Amino acid sequence: MNHPFRKYLLLWGLLLVAATVAAHVRVTVQGGAVPTATARNIEKQASALLTELNVSYADHSQPRLTAAGVSESAQRQVANLWRYAPFHCLSEEIVRSPLLTSSGYQVRDIAIEFVHADGTSEFQEGILNFDREGNLQSMRLTLPRHMVSQLLHSGDSLRDRARLELILDYLERYRTAYNEKDILFLNQVYSDDALIIIGQVIETVTDKMRFRDCVYVTRTKQEYIRRLSEVFRQNKRIQVDFDHVRVLIHPAQADYYGVLLHQSYSTDTDRDEGYLFLFWDFRDTARPMIHVRRWEPGETFRVPDGSFDDALDNFMSDIRFH
Repeated sequence: MNHPFRKYLLLWGLLLVAATVAAHVRVTVQGGAVPTATARNIEKQASALLTELNVSYADHSQPRLTAAGVSESAQRQVANLWRYAPFHCLSEEIVRSPLLTSSGYQVRDIAIEFVHADGTSEFQEGILNFDREGNLQSMRLTLPRHMVSQLLHSGDSLRDRARLELILDYLERYRTAYNEKDILFLNQVYSDDALIIIGQVIETVTDKMRFRDCVYVTRTKQEYIRRLSEVFRQNKRIQVDFDHVRVLIHPAQADYYGVLLHQSYSTDTDRDEGYLFLFWDFRDTARPMIHVRRWEPGETFRVPDGSFDDALDNFMSDIRFH
């Protein structure tokens, strides 16, 4: 006789199996001229990490990353992103041709979903970086796909493309550092004498007329990092998105670059958008430094069509400090 309780147990077991299958992610390396042993390692570690994230997301538990064999730095990055909001991979099957980078390989365009405590969800694309042997080194959020393609296709030579890939890599690290509140990376990427310029919109009302003006405040690196640390401490959610990226190369100094982009920024209590200019020094490719950061609030900006110097003049002229 079929006991109702046995039917319940059988049904529950089938549901558990289905949930386990849905949580499993299989990554397959296809093409990209990756050595066989390296490709198998990439597949194994990427599949293990993404599967663990999905299982942890479904179980409402913390990811157990030690068993997945990922590096300590990657574990720390995933933990920081998880504190931002639990997330899971949206694909069960991922077939990619890894990109060759200066330090190893990169798997891009991984669709993930963050789900916040208030029930809102947020879709992002992630990237996984591996060393030459296929060991997972980091997980980060990426820039929009169309922007990446446009940026990488703007290089006129092999050297230009290699440098643009490095700039893209650091832009993605820079953006993800705000989302995951990685104050250590941000402290490292700014030079000790970095100039931080922050535009603030001031509104005044005179004789029933409303005026909007933008004044600029300068901060030292130490002041900026201290204030940013306080913002990180007071807010559970920090979301930074980039688009409309333009790279400006100094005509006389090949290792200096300006990056101009549109940024959307939001926290638990604040939201704004505007244009961000970063003056990068890539003389040491292992540790590029930002010497100037300027934030220009507003939805529109006169993007310069001239040279690097024109761009600098556009940002640095007519600034009133206080």
